[in-house]
Amino acid sequence: WKNLAKKAAAGELHQLPFYAELAAAALGKGWSFGGAELLFLEVEAGEERSAELSAEDWGLARSPFLAILAERVEAISSGRFPIRPEDGECGHCSWCEFPTVCRKAHAPSRARGLRAAVPGA
Repeated sequence: WKNLAKKAAAGELHQLPFYAELAAAALGKGWSFGGAELLFLEVEAGEERSAELSAEDWGLARSPFLAILAERVEAISSGRFPIRPEDGECGHCSWCEFPTVCRKAHAPSRARGLRAAVPGA
């Protein structure tokens, strides 16, 4: 969470960018994004309790974020829900409560997901 703008531009952070875009659409031309902050309820010792996305950083990250969002919306509307085999031990996301039914446990699906994520793999 050290650099929210980089994560937003890479399509790895969605919450604050979605809120910024929804607010802009709802509040209209007179409104401008002044920044946002994530406040963490649980942190490890020594970790920051908050992370900020400044208006300037969002201005730089906005176009790449929207481009990635458009690609993902297109994929979803086409019925493509790619998995990311590299996440977690044995490919399972550490936060997921359903690893036994995940397609990541299915070897052919993992191979297809890897090829989709890394062209030429």
